[in-house]
Amino acid sequence: MARYEFRSFKVTVTTAGTPVPLVAPGSDEIRVSDFEIYIPSSNTGAAVYVGYEGFSKTNWMPRPKGNFFNFRLGAGHPLREGEFFSFQNTYLDSDSNGDVAYISYFVQV
Repeated sequence: MARYEFRSFKVTVTTAGTPVPLVAPGSDEIRVSDFEIYIPSSNTGAAVYVGYEGFSKTNWMPRPKGNFFNFRLGAGHPLREGEFFSFQNTYLDSDSNGDVAYISYFVQV
């Protein structure tokens, strides 16, 4: 029987308007079928934005602070790559410098 482990990490957007990958280039690739993002109420800006490399936050739905957002595979999901999400190709931007988001997911071990 498969065993799963819960994992989480924090992503900081150092400079608003400059999207950052969920995991640094060159790090181990993380592929998941679903994940959750929490945007803390303590962020300065009103929202964060989730997209793929080269996205502009003006083209993506704002994710307001103080909320959890689930990303699950489904037909036509713009972030998916085949049958998984790749954290190396998923980016985060924010309204204010230094805003953060917490990413959580399960991985098979």
